[in-house]
Amino acid sequence: MKLFATKFSRMIGRAVSVGILTFPAAVFAQDYESPPVFQASEILPPALLSGPHHRVQEKITNDGYINRYTVESEFGTFAGVTSAKLRKRIREIEALHAMAEIRKTKVFRESVTEAGGDVLHGVKMFATAPVDTVKGAVSGVGKAFTRLGENLFGSKRSEAEDRRWKSIIGFSKTKREYAYDFGVDVYTTNKVVQDQLDSIAWAGYTGGLTVAGLMSAVPGGAGIATSVTGGSRLMNEVYKTTAPTDLRRFNRDKLLAMGVNEDLADVFIDNVVFTPRQQTDFVFALEDMAEVAGRHVLVKFAVNANDEDIVFFRQRMAQMYAAYHKSVTPVRRFLSMGPDAPVKGAGLAQNKAGAVVFLAPLDYLAWTEPMATVFGGLDRAADAVPGVTGKELWLAGGLSPMARRNIEAAGWKIVDGQEIALLGEIEGAKERISYR
Repeated sequence: MKLFATKFSRMIGRAVSVGILTFPAAVFAQDYESPPVFQASEILPPALLSGPHHRVQEKITNDGYINRYTVESEFGTFAGVTSAKLRKRIREIEALHAMAEIRKTKVFRESVTEAGGDVLHGVKMFATAPVDTVKGAVSGVGKAFTRLGENLFGSKRSEAEDRRWKSIIGFSKTKREYAYDFGVDVYTTNKVVQDQLDSIAWAGYTGGLTVAGLMSAVPGGAGIATSVTGGSRLMNEVYKTTAPTDLRRFNRDKLLAMGVNEDLADVFIDNVVFTPRQQTDFVFALEDMAEVAGRHVLVKFAVNANDEDIVFFRQRMAQMYAAYHKSVTPVRRFLSMGPDAPVKGAGLAQNKAGAVVFLAPLDYLAWTEPMATVFGGLDRAADAVPGVTGKELWLAGGLSPMARRNIEAAGWKIVDGQEIALLGEIEGAKERISYR
């Protein structure tokens, strides 16, 4: 059977091939296992398995690191690469249901009808006479005026962001507010959500309607209202009120204040594979570890992320370390890597007690040949750290009995099933996935 290979697996392969992880080819026993195939009904809690508007397909594939879920709904079939993305897709489906109910209301239809001419006329003006329209759009708008140069000609924008003219006329601000009220990420890569959010937000933008106002027109609307989930309320307020250009500027300033090299900070900020939210989540996680040396090491890893799955992995890894630092054991430093560095390893850290720790937001670790090779490198790197007092592997999800035996045999303490403990508050996750 052909095994599903995620981009994360390819990232590991590239790390090995370019020497980021170097070690003898044979470190552990040569017995390996194939990645598992899970049954949704056996590992998922009921709330994730199915709901009023979704159902997860029974077959869940795993590549040795990450699960891939398929979620069916009346709005389409969606892929969830990682358990965290599964939760996100389910929340988005609930929001799509709320949007669909709003679109049925007389208030929404009248708003679209009354504003339609103005919307089309405004868009046409922007296409044919952009200079005059821009002048009219930004006049008297405080912070938007200071961002005008960036909006028109400034820094790179991720594909998840609105077009520049939407930012300039103020629509993007309304869309962020609507996304907040629907409980979804305004920068989601889910095109169905983006299209529906655009449609609803246009009506609100042109008609001055709020989500609460629209929902009040839905029979039983209070019962289908969405809530702000995932992340602290303060951070969700940040994404609601702050334009992406400002987020990039704040993030750059924070990186420089941490002592990150200016060139490295600029390359990271210009990595458009990160959405503005992912980039900000990553930087805030680093900022939460103010006393930790070597935070630039995580930035070095992040600048090379070239697809959304790896970006999501790097973001969540930083957040796991921040939570571990705050609630488990303070982290002393991140260990540097490179051809001339005394220690090599992807994301290794040392805590205040002297133990080397590796935190990974993986769903389920299987003892495949690539995994054994990667772990061999991490083990050598950990053993090379001066004064190391122990080795700890912390996983968001679970691992196979074979993987556990081999890793523990190398002297590592394993702490698995930490997704809720370390990422639950940030991601709004409460339902534990059980592999036992």
